[in-house]
Amino acid sequence: MDVSKIDSINKFAESVSADYLINNAGVLTGDKQYMTNFLGPMYLAVKLEPKLEKIVFQSSLAYRWKKSRPDWADPQCTKVRGAFKKYGRAKRLLNLTVIAHGSPKFCIVHPGVCSTNIIPTRTLRLLCRPIFHSSRTAALGAVVALSMDVPQTHLLGPRFFGIWGKPKMRKLQKSLFDKKQSELARKHLVKEMSD
Repeated sequence: MDVSKIDSINKFAESVSADYLINNAGVLTGDKQYMTNFLGPMYLAVKLEPKLEKIVFQSSLAYRWKKSRPDWADPQCTKVRGAFKKYGRAKRLLNLTVIAHGSPKFCIVHPGVCSTNIIPTRTLRLLCRPIFHSSRTAALGAVVALSMDVPQTHLLGPRFFGIWGKPKMRKLQKSLFDKKQSELARKHLVKEMSD
């Protein structure tokens, strides 16, 4: 399934038989950031919510960056320059929407920093490998989230500075619980789902 394509999501949603969903897709560069990091996983989750017991969303600490606040006049970041800024905004929008949706089946996890294909070049991935934790350790948060309740006020992420180590509960930024932002996120999702 390609979460950047609605047709692919619809086809998958019709055929899937499962109890859980881990939304692990992510992209740091290119023109598919909004669809891959936010709308595709959210669209799939809303479609499958009645069938599933739990849905895990892979977020990022990039949601905390000051420049990650969504511009509601341009939520798809078509006017934004810079891959990291677009990435942070998509992850913040994902978190806002998960909270605004309010489903007890939804939870947010953060993998920390690891050397995966989200890092754009092979050379950079090789340089990062000895510094950051393994993809196996990064995946632990998503796996652990399937077996425990993660409150809507928290995410499950690495214990050391939110970057390395085994997962632990971390409070989400208070600004994600702003009622006005939640309502805007809810309206945005409804609009996107109806288009």
